Amino acid sequence: MFINSKILNLILILLFTYAMYFSINNTYISYDASYYLNVAKDISEGLVPYKDIFLSYTPLMMYMNAPIFYMDSGFNIKLFLGFQYVLILISAFLYYQIVSRYYNLTNHVAFLFSLIFVLAILCSEGNYINLEIYMILAVLSAIWLFQSNYMLLAGILLGVSFLFKQYGVLNFVIFYYWIVVTDRKKLYNFFLLSLGGIISLLTYLFYFVFIENVDLIKLLSQISGYDYLQKSIEYNFRYLEWITSAKILLLVIFLNTLIRTKFQRNFRLSPWFIGITISLLPTTVQSYQHYFLPAIMYSMLMLATLFDLNRKRNFYATLLIFNTLTVVLIYKTYKYRDVYHDQIVLSKKVLDIIPSETKVFLEGDIRILYLLNNYTNPLRDRIGYSYFHYLEPNDFEKLNVLSLHRLESPEAKIISLNGVKVYFKKAKLFDE
Repeated sequence: MFINSKILNLILILLFTYAMYFSINNTYISYDASYYLNVAKDISEGLVPYKDIFLSYTPLMMYMNAPIFYMDSGFNIKLFLGFQYVLILISAFLYYQIVSRYYNLTNHVAFLFSLIFVLAILCSEGNYINLEIYMILAVLSAIWLFQSNYMLLAGILLGVSFLFKQYGVLNFVIFYYWIVVTDRKKLYNFFLLSLGGIISLLTYLFYFVFIENVDLIKLLSQISGYDYLQKSIEYNFRYLEWITSAKILLLVIFLNTLIRTKFQRNFRLSPWFIGITISLLPTTVQSYQHYFLPAIMYSMLMLATLFDLNRKRNFYATLLIFNTLTVVLIYKTYKYRDVYHDQIVLSKKVLDIIPSETKVFLEGDIRILYLLNNYTNPLRDRIGYSYFHYLEPNDFEKLNVLSLHRLESPEAKIISLNGVKVYFKKAKLFDE
């Protein structure tokens, strides 16, 4: 290209590898990880979502992570994050295949875009355990199959994206639009794509209702996200908060504007534009950084559509974004480098008060102790590992409770652990 490709590739790979290593080596147990991996742990012990565990999500990600608990006698977050990084790299490979095959990019440029794709994901909380990473893998697989004219399989993979997270079903809109504007066999391919999604959904329902004997109404009630909808009503949209969370997406979109020379004449942009728009709908309810990951995926596909190999400026702009994302990822992980150590210290101090395998309800960020100290959640069949609940104080009377929030109980003790104020209450049944 404009720089010796072999030398540049080597430099990019070294920078990329260091950023990846640094991010995984300085990780910690995030708030979401304690939810999803606690469910995965229960599944590894033979419990069933929706029956033994209250779960507001579709559970495929948890089932995929459950076997990892057999690989180590303790809990090691790096094993789970390493697995997620493998899935991110597989997604990057699929992205590379799509953009190099269908958008006439050279292997060198497609490779560079794939590295940017991974860095953008990691910089937007992809270096924490979350469901969007799994959904992106399913959607990119569906795009590759769709463009290879395997409509039924594409529909099945889109259905699988729903099994990773409910709003994955929104991706069907993009594919239906794609059929309308590009395909001659519209009704036939509509049917095949829809049939694939129905196959995934029916397989999911058949397994839980007929094999695991889960009550259908109970299942539908939990995955409806009713408890989250109640909480969302209280959420006030904040523009500044949204922009802050969307910073990586906005950076990728900025790169799109720098190389916008083909924007006016390339109709192939429209599916990606719709994909970005559809993917941003959930961010109007909650604007966490990882909620923007699907939109980042579509903006990276738009980038490949826009890129003009003959403009030197485009290539250097892309290198600039690559270096920016590398610095952002290293800075971000360096900033939180001591968090996991603090979590381990906290878990050891709590073990002096509450022995391992005790039944205790953990409230707040300390839910990580279900994993680190192997505690049992006495309310997992009622509220699971939900971020919030609507239980009354008397529901906790016969429970051991450890909480970051003040407990309305005269028996509650205040304990200072590593500078953190924690409230502990023994079950009334066991009070001396």
